[in-house]
Amino acid sequence: MDANLTMHLWNGHNTLGSLASTAKTLSFEVKTLPSDVEKETKRANAAELVESEHAKPSLPTYGSVDELEGNLKAATSSIDSSTLSHSQRAMVDSGSGVSQNVSQDDVMKTINSMREELRQALKELTAGLKEVKYELKQMRGESKDINGAVKDVQAQVKDLQEAALA
Repeated sequence: MDANLTMHLWNGHNTLGSLASTAKTLSFEVKTLPSDVEKETKRANAAELVESEHAKPSLPTYGSVDELEGNLKAATSSIDSSTLSHSQRAMVDSGSGVSQNVSQDDVMKTINSMREELRQALKELTAGLKEVKYELKQMRGESKDINGAVKDVQAQVKDLQEAALA
């Protein structure tokens, strides 16, 4: 037999062995990828459910901040010392540091302070919700990328298997 022919046959044999090994490796990877893809797909589907109208939490609606302010102003306009809570009256009666003359200005300062705390909490909540929405979009995109990669790997495995059998 010709030495060149023997060398070509040997190289072809090695190439087929390498292709078969690669096909086995890719086949294993393809078998393990679906579980990862399934997890990512479930995560993406859960994200879509969270964003859908049906999955929105049914939080009570109190109106805009301006409406809340109007309601607070209306409620505080009639506040006087007779509307103190039982525990506040007890503190006033016991003289535990609370002035007996609680002015409407003091009440308004307290309410304004609480209102500002609520505004800050709403800003933080809104920022948190925007961040979660962004992360959900990212996860959905990653899931689509993984699905595309799995299809590519499956096509490569099929091609390698056909090449190995040919």
